[in-house]
Amino acid sequence: MKLITWNVQWCRGVDLRVDPARIVAEAQRLADFDVLCLQEIADNYPDPRLGGSDGEDQFARLATLLPECTAVPGVAVDQPAEGRRRRRFGNMILSRLPVLQVYRYLLPYPCDPGVPGMPRIAIEAVVDSDIGPVRVITTHLE
Repeated sequence: MKLITWNVQWCRGVDLRVDPARIVAEAQRLADFDVLCLQEIADNYPDPRLGGSDGEDQFARLATLLPECTAVPGVAVDQPAEGRRRRRFGNMILSRLPVLQVYRYLLPYPCDPGVPGMPRIAIEAVVDSDIGPVRVITTHLE
């Protein structure tokens, strides 16, 4: 099984351009992955909240860019925003292998009282590999 894990920082490159399609293309260039674990996926955080973002729903965009994958979002932050949309931030697993089960775990928050931070989540997906079920977990810690 080929697995890539990547903190994509809301799909922002070193050139500060936010582009989910470029993130997917780069991951595909790195390997013909079976499972892609991504951290810091955003929805409705336009610049200046997250630099360079137009507020795109990256959870939906990444799922569209990888139609052969099962998309498993894990939202740690879910807040009201202007209009009727919400602001969401978290992690994501995309798997070409069949996904048998999914669990989402909110991690203790705040981790250090008095220290600024944000809620965190761990996503667990059990995928059906050629050697049997394999448990894949992704998270992003402080």
